[in-house]
Amino acid sequence: MSNSYHPGVATLIEALIYNQDGIRPFAMRRLVNMGAEAVPAVIHLLGDRRPEIQESAAIILATMGKAVIPELIDAMKHDKDRKVCWGAAWVLATIGSAARAALPEVKIPGRAAAEGSTASASGANTGVWSDAWLTKVRAKLVDAKQEVTYFLAAVQPA
Repeated sequence: MSNSYHPGVATLIEALIYNQDGIRPFAMRRLVNMGAEAVPAVIHLLGDRRPEIQESAAIILATMGKAVIPELIDAMKHDKDRKVCWGAAWVLATIGSAARAALPEVKIPGRAAAEGSTASASGANTGVWSDAWLTKVRAKLVDAKQEVTYFLAAVQPA
């Protein structure tokens, strides 16, 4: 982990490795509440080798919603780590129509029927996260995996 992040962000990211006593959900909630200050570090976590950390990063970013779209697109375009690029596309696909609108049009068919029902998680309660809330965000992330190709294709050089 780079030391260039705010000390609070670095501490919360370190806390993501602990899953006992609700430490991980607490750290996730705090990172969401930190907003833009935490985004670069959380995007970097999309490339972590541990799936639970990748998922935590994706949940945090998806919960932040539309505000992270420009930074996720930038990560897809410029990050050399393929896991980060894929993870950024995964989160963008989860955000849905707002993320699609920020990208150039591509010819890969999407899930048009589901597009109208995909809502941004940014309006969600970022207070106490219940198991039901985490399950809901995880389900959106699983559904969005089908759209990753669309988002990756949109930033590939022509």
